[in-house]
Amino acid sequence: MWKVIYNPTGFPVVSKHPQDHLVSVGEEGRFMVSAMGKSPIAYQWVKSGSNLSGETSSELFLENLQLPDSGAVYYCIVSNDVGTVYSDSVMMMVTTNTRPEVKILLPEENATYAGGEVIQLVGEATDQEDGPLQNSAYSWWVDFHHNTHTHPAMEPVSGNDIFFTFIQKGEVSDNVWYRVYLRATDSKGMPSTTYLDIEPRKHEILIQSRPNGLEILVDNEVVVTPYRLISIEGVIRTFRASPVQKLDGKSLNFSRWSFTDPVHQIKIVTPHNDTTIVANYAKYGIYPNPVSDYLIIEYNSVEPVEIGISISTNSGALMMEWKETFSEFNFVKKIDLQHLAKGIYILVLALPDGNQVYSIVKN
Repeated sequence: MWKVIYNPTGFPVVSKHPQDHLVSVGEEGRFMVSAMGKSPIAYQWVKSGSNLSGETSSELFLENLQLPDSGAVYYCIVSNDVGTVYSDSVMMMVTTNTRPEVKILLPEENATYAGGEVIQLVGEATDQEDGPLQNSAYSWWVDFHHNTHTHPAMEPVSGNDIFFTFIQKGEVSDNVWYRVYLRATDSKGMPSTTYLDIEPRKHEILIQSRPNGLEILVDNEVVVTPYRLISIEGVIRTFRASPVQKLDGKSLNFSRWSFTDPVHQIKIVTPHNDTTIVANYAKYGIYPNPVSDYLIIEYNSVEPVEIGISISTNSGALMMEWKETFSEFNFVKKIDLQHLAKGIYILVLALPDGNQVYSIVKN
């Protein structure tokens, strides 16, 4: 756990102290201290009351430790031009007891994952002094790596033959992977740790629209079609198509996604292979406006549609109304308005995904 320290004077403060260390004969040891304060900060490691020559960094490495090194006490002097502080004193303990040999059996090496999958965690640990270790000696934990930082995906769990579920929603980046850790500790408290990295299975989702060149909201990012999205298998992605968009000066009405009902927003579980999704739009145009004799309604759809057309006065009096089912994807409707008096009229197009209302000026 870290604590927040406010230090307006610049006086050196040890923010993280070194910890006692237990090693086997012949291993190396390492102590580390973290400090804050006015720069520059100087470090001097001390062993059993004597300064260690050349050991002036925040870390102290000790190689090939032997039994005579056991019990030595170390601390670090931290200083700057404002003052001096001392870290906690810690002990290096060296033992003839050897570390356990630890192996991860499941998942297997080079295993991959998909979001929502459950994996089994099984290990094996043997100690030279104790023999095969009991399940109570095992501790598992999992870190989730994203870009250059990590998040705890599973806190330490004791035992063996346990299960872990990969996340399916939340983080949608494809620059991710998991690291599974196993630590086994023998009867004398000597631990040994190993780990296994698990990479995701990635697939391409090709996002298209008809016509292409339109914006689609993918999770929290706006993309322009066509767009190739790399996604982790099993991870849930959200796609939203705006009800109305403009392209080349003409309005486009959303019709439907290529494989679902005419809803603007969909959620997709990334499949186990590459796939394509298409947001279908319909293009329409009303011209000329103002109009003298004939009004042109132009509509371009990806599928046959039934359209209701009505023209009313500003006061609400219905002048014309009818429905037509168009089997062609492109149609142009010419409406004779010669019989209407000059004025302002309300044109309503009842389209599959809602009504479009226009104010028409008749000269």
